Amino acid sequence: MEIREYRPEDCREMAALFYDTVHEVNAADYIKEQLDAWADGKVDTAAWNRSFLEHDTFVAEENGVIVGFADMDAAGYRVMKEQQVVRKGVKLTNYVMKKIFD
Repeated sequence: MEIREYRPEDCREMAALFYDTVHEVNAADYIKEQLDAWADGKVDTAAWNRSFLEHDTFVAEENGVIVGFADMDAAGYRVMKEQQVVRKGVKLTNYVMKKIFD
């Protein structure tokens, strides 16, 4: 798994990953209405791109495919991972924490 900084061309793939993560990984913990409220599939990619650029945003890739991302600012953070790598998120989390606290 490679971890790198966010690039604007990542935005659409990250939006799809967010939707898939909410509706697949979190489906056991929330009802459909909650999942749809959290991620309805309608994404303003310009707004998301601005947000990612304003935050410290990192992307995890495997074989050229985005499998996770993390972004944070002073108010909070988001960490999303593809279902197949949910148990491998430590590398991404550790990378982000090191960047922030070093």
